[in-house]
Amino acid sequence: MTRTSPWVLVLVLALAVSACGNDAGGGASNGGAGNAVAVDAAGNASAGSQAGQAGGSAISSQSAPIPPSGAANMPLQPLSEEDLVSTTQIGCTCQFNSRNRTYVQAIGDEMMVRTPAGRQVCPITDAQLQSFGESDSDVPCGGVRVSIRVTGARTLDVEADSSEGPATLSASEDGTNGTLDGTWGCAC
Repeated sequence: MTRTSPWVLVLVLALAVSACGNDAGGGASNGGAGNAVAVDAAGNASAGSQAGQAGGSAISSQSAPIPPSGAANMPLQPLSEEDLVSTTQIGCTCQFNSRNRTYVQAIGDEMMVRTPAGRQVCPITDAQLQSFGESDSDVPCGGVRVSIRVTGARTLDVEADSSEGPATLSASEDGTNGTLDGTWGCAC
């Protein structure tokens, strides 16, 4: 693996995200059927058909994992394994992981988070997805405003068509603000 500057990574990621959207056959919506690569909280990739709920509105689920210690003020909870495989979207998968748990997952034109109200699936544009990593990124989902700021050098793996690096997740909801240190990565 080689280290690449964040600016080169942003360009590569932008090209990869737009290419994944075009290759999937679903155009901008990325709504075609097929196989997708899922990346678990430990960073392990697995291929397989993904099925579940779709749509641009918030979708709620009942089971909520307990957040790790140190995340008491975080208005987001970790996504469960069931949450992570519930999408029908295909293409590049981007995730924010902290302490071996996934807090944000974006595939195609959907972003998934878990709030105290349950799993939330919200629409996300390519521009919003590409803004993650910048200090002014701020994407709403399920009543929570989410931003991810890259905090260090990212590792780019051209052969695996993936990148990952240290980042900080910030989330706010009704005056509750929380931050978590972790990693932000994408795989196509």
